Amino acid sequence: MRRAAMAEIKQQEHNRQAERAQRGWDAALIAPPRLMASLRECLPDNVVIFNEAITAETDLSRTIPLQQPGSMFGNHGGGIG
Repeated sequence: MRRAAMAEIKQQEHNRQAERAQRGWDAALIAPPRLMASLRECLPDNVVIFNEAITAETDLSRTIPLQQPGSMFGNHGGGIG
């Protein structure tokens, strides 16, 4: 029951992110939600990401499902400066 509830929450989050991407699809040269949606379509299942997205991290983590341990690495607090 808990697994089904978590799956439903995850699906709702996925749907909200997809709607967010569509709203800003042509708003900028390439809006972060659009970039992440485009990347999701071409990345292999075994992709490993080093995340330095900083301001686009939420779009990255909500859009690109990384299920395997060791699929994402990054630094906390950003790497600029």
